[in-house]
Amino acid sequence: MELLFNDPKYQRKHAERLQWLAQQEAPLRAQLQQAQQAGDAVAMSSLQHQLWLLGRMRGVTGSSVATLLKMNPWQTPYQLWCKYTGRDTTEQPQTDAQEWGHRLEPVIAQKYAELTGLQLQEIPMVQSPQYPFLVGSLDRVAYDKAGAPVKVVEIKTTAMNHDTTDIDEDGVALKAWGGGNQYGPNGELLIKDSQVPKNYLCQVMHYMILTGLQEADIAVLINTNTFRVFTVDYDAALAQAMIDAADKFWCLNVLDDVEPPALEVDVKAMPVNKGSEISCSPEVVLALTQLKELTVQRKALEAQEQQLRDSILGFMGSYERLMDGDKCLATYSQCKGRASFNAKRFQVDHPDVYASYVEQGAPYRRFMIRK
Repeated sequence: MELLFNDPKYQRKHAERLQWLAQQEAPLRAQLQQAQQAGDAVAMSSLQHQLWLLGRMRGVTGSSVATLLKMNPWQTPYQLWCKYTGRDTTEQPQTDAQEWGHRLEPVIAQKYAELTGLQLQEIPMVQSPQYPFLVGSLDRVAYDKAGAPVKVVEIKTTAMNHDTTDIDEDGVALKAWGGGNQYGPNGELLIKDSQVPKNYLCQVMHYMILTGLQEADIAVLINTNTFRVFTVDYDAALAQAMIDAADKFWCLNVLDDVEPPALEVDVKAMPVNKGSEISCSPEVVLALTQLKELTVQRKALEAQEQQLRDSILGFMGSYERLMDGDKCLATYSQCKGRASFNAKRFQVDHPDVYASYVEQGAPYRRFMIRK
């Protein structure tokens, strides 16, 4: 499929955007040079971060492309568009997890190098010569003993290995991370594992597109004490889907400044024009009809679910475990009651104190379907 970016119109708009970004960067680079001459480490760090953020505005990044494929649970395409077009200039404060992930990155990289015997090198922001609308900030590139680049290396930390919505053949929820690669005594790869979170899969695939490398390793430290490495091979079909999605978003949404479809989470944050009305399109009428039908079906399924629970639990009675031979199929255990604060009673007994702690919640929107 022909890329939209090949249209001279979009190449011109892209060049104009890069020129504007260069104008924004120029004073920051001058300030950075002054800070370097003065040895002001705090100012240097701040200016380098600002320049890094502007560099990411030159194209779709590795962490952004997962958003376009709806594989990023933390961001929507509309939110990403607001960032790229300057409608949202807020920068989220660094969390403790992000800070420690950054601090631990060199340690994890060193462990990876010791395990594999590969040499690692940090590289600056990369822009694809073939797809100029793709940019990326890689953690590391691994080199063999001959000095040839062999793979992308991404460093991650995570507090826990949580369940995903995917299930295995036994109906058990799959973990976000697999068991990891297995290596021999000399760092040779014996068993390869590529079970990683989908947004990280997209990220390293993006970096392989940028570099032309055919393999990427993700080195992760789980819960501060479990180190694992995962290997992802280049997937031409996924890579093409990512390129096409990035091309469409960059040209039709960013360069043309047209907002992508908003999701419910996006609309919730929009101010309401009280009393305003909008006429339905045929597509929205159909969607509303289907939503009503699904609501009826959901209620029927919930009633059916309760009937099945009643049948099973009624059979179990006071027994705790439901067995099929030696295999436990289900448990119905006695759990400790949850401690709770009786706010109504406290309000009656201490009305003045209660009133001093009452806070008004933020306004919110409620969706109702009229009969």
